[in-house]
Amino acid sequence: MKKSHTTTIIIILQILVCSIMLFGHAQQSFGQTSPIDDPDFNPLDYLYDPLNGPAVYTNSAVQNNKLTGKILTANVSTVTTQNKPIVFTPQVGLPGFMSRYAFTSNSTSPIAKLMAELFKYGVQIIVVLALIVIIVGGFLWSTAGGNGQKVTEAKQWIFSGLGGLSLALFAYLILRTINIGLVNFKPTSIQTVTGLTLNTKSNPDQVADDRGFLNGIYTKTFGDLKNLDSEACCVVYNHNTALNGILFGHPDVLNVASVAYSKAEDNFEQVKEFCLEYARKITDEGNSDAYTPTMEENSSGGTIYVTLSKDENLGWDFFNNWTWDNFELYVEDLALFIVNDSACWGLDSEPIKEASEGLDSPQYCQDRNDGWACIITENQKRWWGYCEEHICKRCLGYGQACSQDYQCPDNRRIIGNSTIINGWQCGNNGPGASLNNECFFDQRCWCRSTKCYDECVQNAAGLDEKALKQFCTK
Repeated sequence: MKKSHTTTIIIILQILVCSIMLFGHAQQSFGQTSPIDDPDFNPLDYLYDPLNGPAVYTNSAVQNNKLTGKILTANVSTVTTQNKPIVFTPQVGLPGFMSRYAFTSNSTSPIAKLMAELFKYGVQIIVVLALIVIIVGGFLWSTAGGNGQKVTEAKQWIFSGLGGLSLALFAYLILRTINIGLVNFKPTSIQTVTGLTLNTKSNPDQVADDRGFLNGIYTKTFGDLKNLDSEACCVVYNHNTALNGILFGHPDVLNVASVAYSKAEDNFEQVKEFCLEYARKITDEGNSDAYTPTMEENSSGGTIYVTLSKDENLGWDFFNNWTWDNFELYVEDLALFIVNDSACWGLDSEPIKEASEGLDSPQYCQDRNDGWACIITENQKRWWGYCEEHICKRCLGYGQACSQDYQCPDNRRIIGNSTIINGWQCGNNGPGASLNNECFFDQRCWCRSTKCYDECVQNAAGLDEKALKQFCTK
């Protein structure tokens, strides 16, 4: 064997060992770039933009697609503890290394230990090969019999072996000088978030989550955030006669939901399915007459389902310009219109524009009576509120002093305080129309549930025991 061949083999082994060390260091750092491993990690930070208020996450790629609204992500990826551990079994066993290891939820130690063992075996192989090369050189020298050519060849063998040992030694020292972690494997523990629940609905009975109450924010998105390039609007119209409005308090109702989707991912069918489900739930009256749409479109009859462009002519006028009169003349009972090229706030139709105005809009209470539910922003946080004197005011808590029923939350059910909107929901119109709220004796917000009892007692502190029992009951 020539000197060049021996040196080449040793250099290749050196590269292999260095690669093992670098790869092992990468494995020991596994998970360090995850925000969940950050000791200051807060999942709610991913639902917060200090410029736009709580729970708003605006993606720059989305803005480049020139959507007219903002994206609010209601889901956070979390690491959860596995019910069963992951069993790690190396395909090639190493002496001194475990043949089977069960991963825990917070450690990468098996990977780091395997890399450390591979590194040790790599160094040992190089040392053994170098010693064999030196021994071969010594044997050739001892049997040279004074032959100068054989002595020179023997010296080359010895020098190659010594060179291999030197490379191993200096490679270790160089890597240790750069970073001791390259040669000293210490597994990093991964902090986990177990059972994290983000409640995005103030009321579990809501058709959509709280994003649907916000101004200029899509109720739903379909597709990767980077690929969102199109908008749609679900328009659900419930036509009630003037007599129904007088007798039963059910005037014509228009509900809308704006959706962002990706044409590149061809997911408009998902948008249609969402709008159909939205229409079914928003018109559910608890009886057999509830709207039960199908995927087959129809543009006439008691139940209408149409997908169209905002500039499409429908009912002798462009849909973009429809008034209440157009809806009343065209729809016999119930209708779902899916506009495939605009968000609801992008249409010129006054009824649709009015319905798409968010409860957090600064102008929301200006043309509404006292008692309408609204959303107020204080210190960059959204809170449930009520309209009074054309101003949105923050809802009161249980046991707080009040003067009107609409100022108080539901006295039996705990509704509100979601991930997106803080505080308890109040009001007697809009989202708060179904609340059973009461300002007891026009003095304090009444609590009749164990869930609100502690808060009620705290807010009513200072009252005598008899008065306290009137306002705070279990």
